[in-house]
Amino acid sequence: MKIVLKNGHVYDKRAGLDQISHLIVEHGRIAGFGDSEEDGDVVIDCRGRYVIPEIIDMHTHCFSGSTNLGVDKNRLGLLQNIGTIVDAGSAGAEHFELFRQQAKQTPGTRVYAFINYSKIGLTRDKLELSREEYFDEEGLGQTIRENPDVIRGIKLRASASVVGELGMKPIRKGLEFAHKMGLPAMVHIGNCPPSIEEVLDVMKAGDIVTHSFHGKAGGILDGRKVKREVWEARERGVLFDVGHGSASFDAGTAEAAIAEGFLPDLVSSDSHARNFQKTISGFAMVLNRLAECGMTWRQIFDCVTGNAAEVLRIPGQIRNGEEARLNLVSVDQSGALTVEGLVLGEMIRLGGTDGKNGCGRDCK
Repeated sequence: MKIVLKNGHVYDKRAGLDQISHLIVEHGRIAGFGDSEEDGDVVIDCRGRYVIPEIIDMHTHCFSGSTNLGVDKNRLGLLQNIGTIVDAGSAGAEHFELFRQQAKQTPGTRVYAFINYSKIGLTRDKLELSREEYFDEEGLGQTIRENPDVIRGIKLRASASVVGELGMKPIRKGLEFAHKMGLPAMVHIGNCPPSIEEVLDVMKAGDIVTHSFHGKAGGILDGRKVKREVWEARERGVLFDVGHGSASFDAGTAEAAIAEGFLPDLVSSDSHARNFQKTISGFAMVLNRLAECGMTWRQIFDCVTGNAAEVLRIPGQIRNGEEARLNLVSVDQSGALTVEGLVLGEMIRLGGTDGKNGCGRDCK
């Protein structure tokens, strides 16, 4: 099957692409560029749209039925024209096999995971890091070794409401373990203690701070300026993720940081059962909020495509021979973005129509 995406603005920073082109997909893989006369089994007029690598949501919760936060993976992914999502710590080692079965048993959205350092994950209560009996590094290590195709890192929540009287101890232990395993840690920052300064002090290059713009006391700002310790962590290679959530994004904090030149490395939704299609209408809403706070669309695209793919150690580029995993997005005259389409190999999803060898509007 040959798919031709005509007249689109092809953008991929890592591949050095920023041009109006006619992109060709053959047998589910990128096959280069054609001319305006190029024909195919399916021709999609992408005039007025960006064609970018697949959008990835790096922080969601899709362990449905086993946690109070879980949402079906295809509601978070495919039904929003998002091909890949990451579950951020819903499951620990105790329940990871069940999580894996759920993630794999239905087709559609591709799921990766940052496994919770606590063996109970988010399955029992919100105090998963408050009791040392919940820590089982032997079991966690075994689970990681058995699931290298799914597990991409370790998740920790550094909030007073999660760590309880243990304070920094589980955060320090979890980070040390992640580094020993050669994996990045994603650390939720929220209500302190622990303070962000304490947390950043033990994070290394490749580790991720999520909820970077939460706006609560003890966040990344000192007044309206980004803290020195935050800049120093970035210089060491620590990554910063938006992790929008319900109460983890403050527009004023984002605007101040972005105006100072402190951009996030990753943009994610932290969609879960208590906010999805409630306070968060969808991932596009999160992307639009970042644009309203001062980021350009190219900066946002970099966060949700190439930067996310690098963290997950997957290709994620528009490059000859690579599997076609692409998004079609439009920006209207008001500056609002819509994620209009998705190409996954030979599967095309446009305007709410999906299916193998099927297409929606604007198809020849």
